[in-house]
Amino acid sequence: MRDFIQEDCGRYLRRAVKKGESFSMVLFDPPTFARSKSGSFSVKTDYSRYLGMIEPLGCQLVLSVINTHSVSEDEYFHFTQRNGKMNFFMHESEDFPSESEHYLKVGLWSVR
Repeated sequence: MRDFIQEDCGRYLRRAVKKGESFSMVLFDPPTFARSKSGSFSVKTDYSRYLGMIEPLGCQLVLSVINTHSVSEDEYFHFTQRNGKMNFFMHESEDFPSESEHYLKVGLWSVR
């Protein structure tokens, strides 16, 4: 079974943990920056914290995505290494060449 949830990620994760929900896999692909009535999200400052919020859901795998030049590969690995073991990593295909550092970072990692 799969669920597609459209909601503020932080609010949903807090509620899911409180309810004791669990998932076998989570896809985490937040916007680079978002503002709402309840606050804001910045991939540079909040990404790692939100990944940490996924851990109590009992999932074994997380597919995490960052799609911006403002976060380097080193930063991406730093975010994810705190919360698990990287199994697979890739960035945009050669069909979408980048003049500077890769903008797309996608990793599949095992939660500790």
